[in-house]
Amino acid sequence: MARCYDIRVTRPFIVAPEPPLSPAERLRVAFDLFEAGVAMHRMTLRRAHPTWNEAQVTDALDAWLRTRPGAEDGDSAGRRVDWPRPPR
Repeated sequence: MARCYDIRVTRPFIVAPEPPLSPAERLRVAFDLFEAGVAMHRMTLRRAHPTWNEAQVTDALDAWLRTRPGAEDGDSAGRRVDWPRPPR
């Protein structure tokens, strides 16, 4: 039997925007997101290769981080440029 839910907003509410993050906080968020992504890929490797030991999973994770499949030229949109850029 399917459940039906009646969701009605009786009083509208406003969520106050949070103050913008400082550059240090934004960097911390970026590091946290990176760590979460690495942990998720580690779990993906463990599910894909259940017979691998921890060293094999770590080696595959390190190789993935070095090669970045699908983002060989970086994550940003646009064309590839040399870095550092030559002086004009």
